[in-house]
Amino acid sequence: MIKRFFCNSSSNNILNKMKKNQVIIISGGTGIGKSDLSLKLAKQIKGEIIGADSVQIYKHLTVGSNKIIDTNGIPHHLIDIVDLDDNNFCLFDYYKLAKKSIEDIVSRGRIPIFVGGCGFYLDTILKGSRLDLSNDKERDEIKLLFNKIKQEDNWDHYHNLLKTYDPESAEIIQRNDFVRLSKSLYFNTVKGIKFSSQKNEYQDSIADEYDFRTFYLSADRAKMHKSLNKRSEAMFQMGLLEEVYDLLKRDKEIHYKNSKSSDSIGYREITNLLLKPVVRNLNDDSTTPTTSINLKESLDSIEKSEIISTILNFQTANRNYYRRQFSWFKKEKYFEWLNPIENIDVDKYIINSLDLSFEEWQNKRDLKKEDEIRNCSPKETKLISTYKPSDNIINSVLKKSNQLRNSLIQSNPELFD
Repeated sequence: MIKRFFCNSSSNNILNKMKKNQVIIISGGTGIGKSDLSLKLAKQIKGEIIGADSVQIYKHLTVGSNKIIDTNGIPHHLIDIVDLDDNNFCLFDYYKLAKKSIEDIVSRGRIPIFVGGCGFYLDTILKGSRLDLSNDKERDEIKLLFNKIKQEDNWDHYHNLLKTYDPESAEIIQRNDFVRLSKSLYFNTVKGIKFSSQKNEYQDSIADEYDFRTFYLSADRAKMHKSLNKRSEAMFQMGLLEEVYDLLKRDKEIHYKNSKSSDSIGYREITNLLLKPVVRNLNDDSTTPTTSINLKESLDSIEKSEIISTILNFQTANRNYYRRQFSWFKKEKYFEWLNPIENIDVDKYIINSLDLSFEEWQNKRDLKKEDEIRNCSPKETKLISTYKPSDNIINSVLKKSNQLRNSLIQSNPELFD
């Protein structure tokens, strides 16, 4: 008999006699098809979707976060709700909003379906909210530290510093996640508390209130990497360059440039491309020397090699994020692993599982098949090392990026200070 993975064993006997409201969680690597599957499910079972994506939750980030445009009439929650300059939005805030969304959806006789690949978000739903351990004064100090680290743009130095105090925290923080880096450093250096030691300090858990059905979508990694490469190229064709340009153009209004979201995959690479440093003239004909942008040398200065580098960096970041997701969820035994590429009827399988009791569903899981999905070890080195973006993509991005950057130089020169 398979052990129930996330419920206090002492309460199992009582809970098994109760009919609890079901909550579905669909996770998986980026680009695996979570959104399409969730829409299929929601339509068939009267479900509503709750986002569990740490980028889609922000306003204005559409193309790069792969937000669903056509929701097919299915209500969506916790997507497009946080301002770009809200660098204080945290896991605790997400949990409170998610809990409220579940209660609202269930109260109307519908089924909540969480969709996303953010392990932190889903972890707090299944185990409870992590304690909000900082007060207003400390949050202000953490924000100052965040601004300092972000302004210096020296990730390696501060990340290595955190390793000396708290290697466990340093290991799980994604590169350029300055918010979590700042908070972890603050706890370790100012409060003298290992931030990682607080990771299991949960409160207000809803794990026993609902019947959670959790699924992780995965496939052969070599195929996924090939798919991610194509997906990255497609985002350029869908308007990623134009989206970042618009965000920068409106920076005085929405404060995108120095926000946490500007470090998200795709946005970071395009922002760096469009804000490539300009060449300046020194105007020293006054007592206070000033500089001005040398338009002749700064306009049309993006080169083909920089476009290739940007595309490859974007794709590498996507692949690395996919691997981090894979490693995170590989340890979480309460997720049933499914391969949507080999099994096109995943939606039917999930719907059928809802007719079973929790214990019946757990006992019916094919653990051998799940291990095969978890432990696939493709020969991906050749695939990655031989990939090159097409000339059509390169030339198109080169032309468009120079046009957009030229426009920013002339209309928003302050962005290049």
